[in-house]
Amino acid sequence: MFGARAIVAALRGSGAKVIAHVDGLAASAVTFIAVNCHEIRMADGAFFMIHQAGTGTWGNAADLRETADLLDKVDSTIVADYVRKTGQDEQQVRAWMAAETWFTAEEAKDAGLVDAIVTGQSVDNSAWDFSGCRNAPQALMAAPVRNEVVPEVAAPPDGAELREHARRVLDLISLSR
Repeated sequence: MFGARAIVAALRGSGAKVIAHVDGLAASAVTFIAVNCHEIRMADGAFFMIHQAGTGTWGNAADLRETADLLDKVDSTIVADYVRKTGQDEQQVRAWMAAETWFTAEEAKDAGLVDAIVTGQSVDNSAWDFSGCRNAPQALMAAPVRNEVVPEVAAPPDGAELREHARRVLDLISLSR
C-alpha cells in the first residue's frame, strides 16, 4: 500500500496526463493508483476489485489495537480516493470495500470507477491465484487455458525498488511528451 502511495505521488508530481489501462485485473492497491490517474480505460471482460486494507501483525492487545487504528487511517485515505473519483458517498464506498467488491467493466463504469470500456481486447487473468480472495468471481476461479508463457513472479519490490521504478516510469513519460 505504501509503495502504491509513492507511485501516486510520483504520478501527481510528474505533471503528465496519465491514462490507466485495465487490461485484465486492477485489484487492491493498483485500484487507487488507477483512480489517481486522469482517465481509466478498462477492457470489457476485465475486473476491478476493491477491499479494506489488511495486514498481518503480532503482539499484545495494545499492539493489535494500534495496528487496527493504522488500518482505519489507511482505509480513510483509500476511501477519499474512491469518493473523489466516483462522486459516490463515503458510506457506499466503505460498503464496497468491506464486501471485497469485484466490478465488471460495466459495473465499474456505472459506479464511476472507470471512464471508458474498451471492447475487442483479449483479457486473460489465468496467471493469477485468486484463492486468497473472499469473493472472487467463479469465472476467475476456473482459469482458462493460456496460450502464452507466464513469466515467473519475483518477490515484491522493496521501497527503494519502487522509487526507482517510479523514476523510470516518469523518465519514459517525459520522453513521450
